[in-house]
Amino acid sequence: MVQTQEDRRRALAKRVCTCSDGPEDCLKNEETVTQWAPSPEKFRREPDVDKEIDFSVQRGQLTPEECWALMTSTGRVRPMLETAVVRYATVGDLRNAGIAVMHTPGRVADGLHVSLVWPAEAPLDHGTAPWPPDVTDDVNACFNEANPKGVNRND
Repeated sequence: MVQTQEDRRRALAKRVCTCSDGPEDCLKNEETVTQWAPSPEKFRREPDVDKEIDFSVQRGQLTPEECWALMTSTGRVRPMLETAVVRYATVGDLRNAGIAVMHTPGRVADGLHVSLVWPAEAPLDHGTAPWPPDVTDDVNACFNEANPKGVNRND
């Protein structure tokens, strides 16, 4: 069954947080989010247009191992973790690039999952993919260089 953009918006709406500030405002501009990739050249630059209107990052400044444990919810180390990398961006920079940064803990254990959605205005009503090329470029410019070790948020 092919999902429509509306189906994808409804699926996203089911994952948003119930924080008192709401899913778009509970993350503060100065917070850091982490994107994981199996290797530096495999960072996702935008949503998979065949499946989603958002793409995933994790709340906080996490290591590749911490991200993997959250994404798999088993904590198992896989061989690809040897080449895994992370990169970081601030919530404020992503918002300045025109992206809604939404807390969506329904998708990953421990509530650290965050969805990046375009456009920022009314993302649950108007979120769409693919993103325009200039938005994709602006969002990716918000992230730092790939980091193989990451920085543990508890350091």
